[in-house]
Amino acid sequence: MKVLDYKSGVQPFSLSDVYHGLALQLLIYMKAVTAGASPDGNPWKPGGAFYFRIDDPMIQCDDKVVEEVENRLLKEFRMKGLALRDLQVVMAMDSQMEGNSEILPLGVTTQGEFYRASSALSEEEFQALIEHVDALLRDIATEILDGGSRIEPAKTEKLTACQYCRYREICQFDLLFPDNRYREIRHLRDEEVIQAITGTGREVSE
Repeated sequence: MKVLDYKSGVQPFSLSDVYHGLALQLLIYMKAVTAGASPDGNPWKPGGAFYFRIDDPMIQCDDKVVEEVENRLLKEFRMKGLALRDLQVVMAMDSQMEGNSEILPLGVTTQGEFYRASSALSEEEFQALIEHVDALLRDIATEILDGGSRIEPAKTEKLTACQYCRYREICQFDLLFPDNRYREIRHLRDEEVIQAITGTGREVSE
């Protein structure tokens, strides 16, 4: 199964954000569509989950060759997200791929090996990520039902949850109050996230 989430703006994808519960949308969609069985009775498997930007970009270049402009447009529309580390699956999504894909966030060598920087997980890792998201959803639901209402916005190295929040006047978050504190989020490398969700490394703390 492939999930596409259409966005009007630039939406980056980060395994660290998924792990910390800051960007669950794509994986929630994937969890939902893979929950049922396919027509042959076998369970659906994740093939990829991506953000696709809806835009009408203007390309500035000296070369007026149509092919060059089309190539530049493809780069503008290159999707962000996560693919299954399976050559047959990714070739089905981009049959013209040579080296780095122009539409998927990955690349493959002539020997059929994925580039190190590819945003791709094995089936086991992909499933472990979905299960981690499922556990986060259960924790969130339990806290809501228990009446949890802590004023604890997330804070990363680059931004805080308050920067673009429309409810600041209602929340009235203020560090001067003793019970108002940021939830400090440490960015994790992809390898750290994979180790944490598959149990191959130590538990990662925020």
